[in-house]
This record gives sequence, C-alpha cells and structure tokens, in this order.
Amino acid sequence: MITDRRRLATRFAEILRGLPARFDLPILLVVHIHEPFAVALAEWLDGRIAKAVGATGSTRRAIATVAAR
Repeated sequence: MITDRRRLATRFAEILRGLPARFDLPILLVVHIHEPFAVALAEWLDGRIAKAVGATGSTRRAIATVAAR
C-alpha cells in the first residue's frame, strides 16, 4: 500500500513536471486520502516541481491543488 502511494505521488510529480513552462491553467488533484496526508502530498509535490502546488484552503496561487476527501 505505501509503495503504491509513493508510486502515485511520483507519477503526479512526473505529470506536473512535464507541463510546458507557460502552462498556467489550474489543476485540481482529488485524492481520496485524509486531509493531513493531502497537505503532506501537496508539500512533497511543491518541493519536487518548479511550479507551485498547494493544499485546499491554501492562500497561495498554485498550478495544482490537492484536495482531500
């Protein structure tokens, strides 16, 4: 299970990293996990791609937002 989550998070990072530099449309990632994990995922993604990523409720302007269930 943990390996699957890591693989999924890595795949999200690869997809977001592959977006063109000028891509500025917002993306909403809806992941069926609890809020603390969604925040951690958003922070993890934010540290691994050049574009900003935030969790739902963040006041930060982000290309991708991670929403918890």
